[in-house]
Amino acid sequence: MAIKQLNDFDRDLPISSNLRLYNVLQDTEDKEIFLNIFRSYNVNEEIYNNESLFDYYTIQEDDWLDNISVFHYRTPYLWWLVALFNSIDNPYEELEEGRVLRVLRYNNIYSIFDDITAIESL
Repeated sequence: MAIKQLNDFDRDLPISSNLRLYNVLQDTEDKEIFLNIFRSYNVNEEIYNNESLFDYYTIQEDDWLDNISVFHYRTPYLWWLVALFNSIDNPYEELEEGRVLRVLRYNNIYSIFDDITAIESL
């Protein structure tokens, strides 16, 4: 099996899609397309260490990443930002009530999107 990377395949994805974190690959024999889910993304240290870019949120009973995303970003689709900044690997695992999360402020989310766009070609 030979595999190649499809560099322009994800251009139709919205800039806010977490799927942009993964490179798109294709089997050159059967043309099957798949995501490399093993690719990891580390947040830019300048962003991560700048406390002025963040708010803090204490997890309430029955909170999930998507409703925390709605509260902070007005959309459930940015749940992965909350997970990313809080080292949450499994979005299906129940969140611990009382835990304090770092949440990137709404007006700073494009700094992450710009960073992801810059690494897409790596």
